[in-house]
Amino acid sequence: YEGTTTDTHYRWIAFPATLPDGTRVLERHLSPRTQFRDYVAAELVFKEGKLEKWKTNRRPPSRTIHRDGGYFR
Repeated sequence: YEGTTTDTHYRWIAFPATLPDGTRVLERHLSPRTQFRDYVAAELVFKEGKLEKWKTNRRPPSRTIHRDGGYFR
């Protein structure tokens, strides 16, 4: 059986902006990008058509990061 987990990667987006007084500034914000990742959530073993054993697996650890390499938890 498969499960799905997500990783979110953040990066800075910068764009020029003009303030009401005409001053030009560089605005920026964090932009998230979420990726889906499949993993094996459970393994079942059948013998002669009957379930012989089964095992569940933990969800893999998050790989959520932002652009400069720091981690969000």
